[in-house]
Amino acid sequence: MALVLADRVKETTTTTGTGTVTLLGASTGFQSFAVIGNGNTTYYTIAGQTGSQWEVGIGTYTSSGTTLARTTVLANSAGTQPSALSFSAGTKDVFVTYPSQKSVSTDTLAYPPAIGSTTPAAGSFTSVTVPVASGNAVISPNTSITGWLYSGNSFSVGGQETSPTGLFIGSNGTKMYVNGSSGDDVNEYTLGTAWNITTATFVTTFSTAAQDSAPQDIFFKPDGLSMFVMGSTNDTVYQYTLSTAWDISTASYASKSFSVTTQEATPLGLWFKPDGLVMYVIGSSSDTVFQYTLGTAWDVSTATYASISFSVASQEGSANQVNLSADGTKMWVVGTTGDDIWEYTLGTAWNVSTATPVNNFYIGFQDTSPNGLYIDSTAANRVYLVGSTTDTVYQYNTATNSVDFSTDKLYTPGTLSINGNFVSGANAYVDGTLVVQGAVTAGGAVTASSTVAVSSTLTAAAAVTFSGTTTSLLLGTSQTTGLITVGGTTGTGIITVGQSTGAQTLNLATGATTNGTTKTVNFGTAGVSGSITNINIGSAVSGATSSVTANGNWAFANAPTVGTATLASRSYAQAMRILAL
Repeated sequence: MALVLADRVKETTTTTGTGTVTLLGASTGFQSFAVIGNGNTTYYTIAGQTGSQWEVGIGTYTSSGTTLARTTVLANSAGTQPSALSFSAGTKDVFVTYPSQKSVSTDTLAYPPAIGSTTPAAGSFTSVTVPVASGNAVISPNTSITGWLYSGNSFSVGGQETSPTGLFIGSNGTKMYVNGSSGDDVNEYTLGTAWNITTATFVTTFSTAAQDSAPQDIFFKPDGLSMFVMGSTNDTVYQYTLSTAWDISTASYASKSFSVTTQEATPLGLWFKPDGLVMYVIGSSSDTVFQYTLGTAWDVSTATYASISFSVASQEGSANQVNLSADGTKMWVVGTTGDDIWEYTLGTAWNVSTATPVNNFYIGFQDTSPNGLYIDSTAANRVYLVGSTTDTVYQYNTATNSVDFSTDKLYTPGTLSINGNFVSGANAYVDGTLVVQGAVTAGGAVTASSTVAVSSTLTAAAAVTFSGTTTSLLLGTSQTTGLITVGGTTGTGIITVGQSTGAQTLNLATGATTNGTTKTVNFGTAGVSGSITNINIGSAVSGATSSVTANGNWAFANAPTVGTATLASRSYAQAMRILAL
């Protein structure tokens, strides 16, 4: 069923009441409703040839009986819409129209001034509202965190720090600082173009190892004369003085510090209010933001816990960093459980206990170990993140060409093509074949009832389930080199291959070995000195029968325990040698 409009369509009817009207044929000089097509809808007007009764709506044409159902009534002369008007006796004209409430008009400037009740500026629609069953579906510009986008700008700090944890950008965007736990120091960079990290060049480094051997974050006073470092070895914030603003080569320990261990045993993130009177700390032990008051601005030694906190555990189970907006009404938290940035609104500025989660932005396409976060909320496109998977700083845009579809469900009967990244905040269901030319990263379970074809990498932080009962699971069937690995080097659980309770054949390395080549099948060969490797073959249950068929020559480095062995293609000496072991 489709909405169809056609020119010069007009018939008559003598139907009375509120029901479907029977069409009596095309009026002279007009087409009949047959051009609309059976089962299709169209905009209609019914108007009495005498009197003042009329109705405008959306009707459904049926060729059998040549009727028009009054599916949706938009307006009528009695004002009873959406209820149908009860027509009295007499002949009525029925014709295709274009209702005013469905129209898009143009003014003398030749741009549409309104859709619904919204007036766009400079010829652009600020939103489009589509009436639906339970309200309105709205298409509008997306200015929230869900509209953020990776800018493509990045800068590697791996040459200076291979475990980056903290990030700060200062001096009006011309200086960048990264600290981390491999060098236990702060690295300074100059940005040739302010706020553009691709123009960064390394300047110098400053060691903070004398205070803490696991530095996690860094923050600067707005004038660049004080530096603060969060350390997780001692769970303490340390303060440094710079004799030249923003130049860490002139830094020295100010012999001022403050321990946060009473609140957080693994502090990772640090932030200050611009006036230096409030400090915020976040860590992965409690996944909570803690708020502190400084008796003297920018003097960390005067800090006291304000007994104000906010747990982010419902959104992030491994929180690494916290940022607040310049006006204190927004808060952002980044972590490695979801590999995302969560945004919160604060009901009371600078009071984290009044925080409410809004939404999140996935950054796992760039780094799956996000640690440091720096957001300058005073201007667009100033979101920066550093991660320890790639040892790289990434920049994100906040002013993007993003559109928000405020609707319960978006449906397309055709092909949906996505040239960039695809992120689903909830479940994603594909009724058919899913083909991905790049990497697939899933933070939750992946369930496929049909085919999943991935030409690059499939990564899942939870279960990957193939629910087909008669289909095949093919892994690396076209692989000619490289490794197929099942299980991690530190895994202590059980890996089960072939758990059917019915008759089943499990084949390992059964491919035909070509002439002149050697195939080696290893079981438990990597045990180090002092370790024990047990290889069990067959059932130990009383009454169960197990047999081992050994073809070819077998060599045992140590004496094995042999139950029942069926030996094929063996000389007498070979058989006796094996059975004697």
